Amino acid sequence: MLPTRGGAKDSSTSSEADEQPASCNSATTAPRELLQLDDRASCAPLDFPTTYVTSASSPTGSRPRFQATGAALLVAMVALIAVATLTPGSPERLEPTDLTCLVCGSAGGADVIRNILLFLPLGVATALLGWRWPRALATGILLSLFVESMQYFVVVGRDPSLSDLLTNSTGTALGYLLAVSAPWWILPTPTAARRILVAGTVVWAAFLGLTAVGLQWDAPPLPYQMTELPPRFAGVREYEGVVHERNFDGAPPTDADAGAAVAAAIQSGNFHLGAVVGPMYPPGLLRPLVAFYRPDWSNALLFGQQRRNLVLSVRTRAERARLQGPGWVLHDVFPDLAESGTAEVQAQRITLAATVDGSTVELSASRGGQLYTATLHRRLSLGWTFILPAFALLYRMGALLGALWLAAPLLPLGYWTRRAVAEGAGWREHVIVAARVGATVSAVLLIVSAAGGLAAPSTLEWAALVAAALLGWALGALTTRPS
Repeated sequence: MLPTRGGAKDSSTSSEADEQPASCNSATTAPRELLQLDDRASCAPLDFPTTYVTSASSPTGSRPRFQATGAALLVAMVALIAVATLTPGSPERLEPTDLTCLVCGSAGGADVIRNILLFLPLGVATALLGWRWPRALATGILLSLFVESMQYFVVVGRDPSLSDLLTNSTGTALGYLLAVSAPWWILPTPTAARRILVAGTVVWAAFLGLTAVGLQWDAPPLPYQMTELPPRFAGVREYEGVVHERNFDGAPPTDADAGAAVAAAIQSGNFHLGAVVGPMYPPGLLRPLVAFYRPDWSNALLFGQQRRNLVLSVRTRAERARLQGPGWVLHDVFPDLAESGTAEVQAQRITLAATVDGSTVELSASRGGQLYTATLHRRLSLGWTFILPAFALLYRMGALLGALWLAAPLLPLGYWTRRAVAEGAGWREHVIVAARVGATVSAVLLIVSAAGGLAAPSTLEWAALVAAALLGWALGALTTRPS
């Protein structure tokens, strides 16, 4: 029987098994085909009203629409996977890894997450097509095996591994499970929605806590060596302009004490870097001015030029899990190609500075009487930098990406908040539930930020959080309209 309106517990729950109807068209059951488990006409009890579910037995029902959507998604994902994995790379930039490694390279953790996310929609597509799970999983495995084989034998600049095969297959399996369980989490009863909401909030809070831990400054073990050009990275070049001066905390940088002073400064989260240089022609890739590396060439701190930008990289705890750390960028400081060749620009001195003070990072540069500054903050919204590639374009969109990253979980939380309120409830109950959830979310964000020594969310991020929650609420309202 359907759950009682108004949120009261259904008194007939204990007798539902005895009252199971023979037909799949009753109000409390639906064809198992709707769950995309198999093609039999057996029935499975659903935990939500089926008013909004179209019978799969109808030739114009929802199953053909699911299959059409699944087919389109399958084609799109195969194309996207091909572009993402079979585009040639630069062989000299590959970090040497073993073919049988499970978490490969210094950013292996980020690679694992990216592989799972890339293949997850493929699993969703196979479920929408109505495939059984062995066929769905085999599709992911075979496609991944094809990709890894192509990378090994044909495509240059790629690094195939056992890790890729396993994580791609895992992503397919998770996508399939997510799709076949959709009726449970998309259209839950108010009681089930409350349980999902509580569980989702706890998971989200734990995720924020781990993000805060990952953003802590983290000095790697000593010793350090100071060098401009680590030999193993082809993407790094020596600065080819004139270097007039460079300093760390007001003194010329040195590794005479094996980097102990640098490690202490990084761990405290308070230090200053500076340099005075002449412009180089042409602007190139990463050009360190002050850099400290461990013997394995993992960097503890790097301050320099990348293309036309001033960049600062400081190790964080996320890198212990082989994730990536955030980079701090002041854009368009160095002259472009058209300017660099002129005598006036060549005679200029560019004064560069970076100051780290707890959760605040200040970058500045002056060139030709022009001052460039940026005040940046360590916030929970920087979690996206743990897994996404550090493309310059992404960092130009950093504020927007951060707001979307932080706000995205509020969409399902807002949805389940609305579903948690029984149909027919008055507006007071809606306001009370929304206020409780909103207060909980705000408290979690502020407490986790303060505990991690991070800055509170920005105005843009708060606006994105509210917008995502309201959108989720509206979607929840659309699925709870009375029939």
